[in-house]
Amino acid sequence: MKLSKKEELLALGSALYLLGLEIEGNRAKLQKIVDQHMGVKNIPVTQELMNSILAFENAQHKFAQLEEKYIRLRKELQT
Repeated sequence: MKLSKKEELLALGSALYLLGLEIEGNRAKLQKIVDQHMGVKNIPVTQELMNSILAFENAQHKFAQLEEKYIRLRKELQT
């Protein structure tokens, strides 16, 4: 079953919300690492750090892609 454009817009909005939560969770993990090492300059490069950075960046990239689709569809529905 194909979604209507309004339903698709709602689905994209929901996905953006969930990705926003994921981004905040990833940001919190990175902040915890920074806090454990008393600042950015003292953080050793570990696999945990690299995984956390990659997860944060991937979620941000995915968010930007979905946001672009959302904005495009919203403009399309407004015209």
